[in-house]
Amino acid sequence: MKLEIVGLECKVPEEIVSFLHSEIPSMNIEVHEIRDASKIKERSYDPSRGQYNAELILIELSKFRKKRELILGIMEGDLFVRGFNFVFGLASPKLGAGLVSIHRLGSGEILVERLKKEVLHEIGHLLGLKHCSDPKCVMYFSNTVRDTDEKDAKFCPMCSRSMMMAFSNEV
Repeated sequence: MKLEIVGLECKVPEEIVSFLHSEIPSMNIEVHEIRDASKIKERSYDPSRGQYNAELILIELSKFRKKRELILGIMEGDLFVRGFNFVFGLASPKLGAGLVSIHRLGSGEILVERLKKEVLHEIGHLLGLKHCSDPKCVMYFSNTVRDTDEKDAKFCPMCSRSMMMAFSNEV
């Protein structure tokens, strides 16, 4: 299975790619840029909220996805979806596209640690995993950065089994 990670006008930290290679070694991960990423951001920006509509960005990202490939965007802008003040990320298995914002994740080392968790969380959703009730599991829903800080950058045993099943179904 292949995952393409794209920075939407932001650089994808090398630490994230290395982390994903170690956590999901069976996944082929590549990093690319999308031309005209500014147009995607422009079309999804809601000036009344001062945020980007994550659902619209997923639709745009899915257009760059190749068959049997997943795509995950990383951006700096603040994201929202209907019904929420903000989201750290969003993924649609149906579209094969996911998105994570670094906007609320801090800076420096703490940003990288939080980003690892949010990226792994959205990849889990792309592979069909739902939110987990274990607050230490990376698939636990993060309502605040504190929730993100308190969970591990790993899948719990139950979610790990679900991940293995997702990969075996792809073969």
